[in-house]
Amino acid sequence: MKDNLKEIFLNELKNNKDTPKQEVIKFAEECGIDFKPREAKSKIIDKLVAAGEFDTIFNKFEKFGYIPTWTIADFYSVNTERIDQLHKIGAIKEIPVKREYYSRSSKSYYTVNTYPVSVLEYSREELDEAYNKTYGQEGFKFRIETNSKDEVEILINELRKLFKIEKIPTTYERRKEGYNTYFTVKLLNNSEFEQNKFLSEIESLKNKNKETEEYYRNILLGIYKQFNVDSRMDLVKISREYLELKEKSKKNSRGAGRKPRVYFKDKP
Repeated sequence: MKDNLKEIFLNELKNNKDTPKQEVIKFAEECGIDFKPREAKSKIIDKLVAAGEFDTIFNKFEKFGYIPTWTIADFYSVNTERIDQLHKIGAIKEIPVKREYYSRSSKSYYTVNTYPVSVLEYSREELDEAYNKTYGQEGFKFRIETNSKDEVEILINELRKLFKIEKIPTTYERRKEGYNTYFTVKLLNNSEFEQNKFLSEIESLKNKNKETEEYYRNILLGIYKQFNVDSRMDLVKISREYLELKEKSKKNSRGAGRKPRVYFKDKP
């Protein structure tokens, strides 16, 4: 593994709150590494790496060093959405694992797909080619020269009838006179591209639907286990019994707190 990939993996491993510190300590003790009683997990890992134990660390703790999509996107100089798209179309073959991250700005947790570090071993050209085959061609880059900015807007509006404008046109004033405008366009009548994109979206929706079904199925099974039942009918029955008992309890408690009546007999 290349040194830069090792560094990325170790960074995730050390910052992942789920990386088991006790297992790291146990491994360090087996390797005869000296460390303080309350030494940070990251420092112990650094000492193990310095002792030449990276390969063993990787084999033992690989799943705790999975890389989030934004790190992968930065590595390949693309946006984060593209990473999951590349996985959906099979260009990225590694299976992602969902992981929670804490956002300091929103003060809440959010879920992100993470991938094994091997996801960084593809060539950019390979991924770009796979993406363009499914989501579109590279497009055509244009530069137009006009005498005024109004002419730019008129021309762009006409081009939109035939092309998809990929980037917001950028206009620069020429030194002498007039304007240069740069933009990228794609053909609208690329039926193969539209078909591939449509099929990819369908597959994406199918996968999301399966994930949702599995999520709620697990919740329901957890409820069954909690109440020791095997079906929804049993759960409904228990619910009704609970409501009946609750209603009876209310009726019985209406007289609570009243002092008992005391009867006195007259003396003869």
